[in-house]
Amino acid sequence: MNKKATIVNQATDNHLYGNAGCIVKKEGHILVVKLRKIEKWDIPAGKPLPGESASDTAKRETLEEAGVKVQIVRLLYFIEAPKEGNLYIYEAVPLNKTLPLNTPLKINSLQVQEIREARFLPIDELNQGNFRYPAILPKVIDLFQSINC
Repeated sequence: MNKKATIVNQATDNHLYGNAGCIVKKEGHILVVKLRKIEKWDIPAGKPLPGESASDTAKRETLEEAGVKVQIVRLLYFIEAPKEGNLYIYEAVPLNKTLPLNTPLKINSLQVQEIREARFLPIDELNQGNFRYPAILPKVIDLFQSINC
């Protein structure tokens, strides 16, 4: 069994430790959320609820933060970080195929204190200055470009 398959299996138990999120690609645009406190873009992601798998966390966080229901396609990336918590990044597709590009999406009213805006942004508009974690932006771009749609 390859390492990614093992990781996916481990991510579905009741002991998920870390964060999980989605890269959602639509017509060359990436789904991102702008965090209110720091005014930076990030992919929808967050911590699990008790007993929640990594993929279910990624789906829930995408719906909560961006207002977009998604279907998980595959695990794209995993970083094991025992101190900070693991990171699971999934490829996902929106269930609603008519979502607008480069236009603010309607976000969950419970998230307005955390999220200023959600939208499908052209990938080339993300940069080291406007992305929450500049060190992983090159990896996010590589993962985005690896998605065929």
